[in-house]
Amino acid sequence: SRRFHQKRVWYLDIICINDLANHD
Repeated sequence: SRRFHQKRVWYLDIICINDLANHD
């Protein structure tokens, strides 16, 4: 269950980091 979601989580992490970088 976690491995299947991990594939979809990678993009979520990138969006979160991108949002933080954009605010920087």
